[in-house]
Amino acid sequence: MTETDYLNFIQRYPKLTTHGMGVQEISYNTPAERKAVFSKARKDLETCYGQFLNSIGYLRSLRRRPTVNKKRGTTYVIKHEAEHWLAEHGVRDNYIREGAFIAAALYLGFKFEQLPDSSTGILNIANRKKYDYLASFRF
Repeated sequence: MTETDYLNFIQRYPKLTTHGMGVQEISYNTPAERKAVFSKARKDLETCYGQFLNSIGYLRSLRRRPTVNKKRGTTYVIKHEAEHWLAEHGVRDNYIREGAFIAAALYLGFKFEQLPDSSTGILNIANRKKYDYLASFRF
């Protein structure tokens, strides 16, 4: 996928921002402030092509299941796993915005369910096997 393809792809999801699907609403923000935060986060997502590609690398290493998995963790948690995985594989610039991670999951055909009143969600990623989890620790 080229960067132009990425930019065209994210246009299919008008709520997608660097924060995830939308932005968290903070009670002390005015509607105008929330709109400005959303617009900036949406525009910033256009600069996340590399993060999108890195997310694809990690997501391809995971097993899927037929339905979303509430026990596996939110996209916010899993994007941190991706950052850790990237670092272990020698990627120095391993930071990933949650929106770039969600975009990669949608691109790969993962099922995404947004959590109520949140910009994060859950995916149809299988639970880790015990040995997968233990392998992530350094003894």
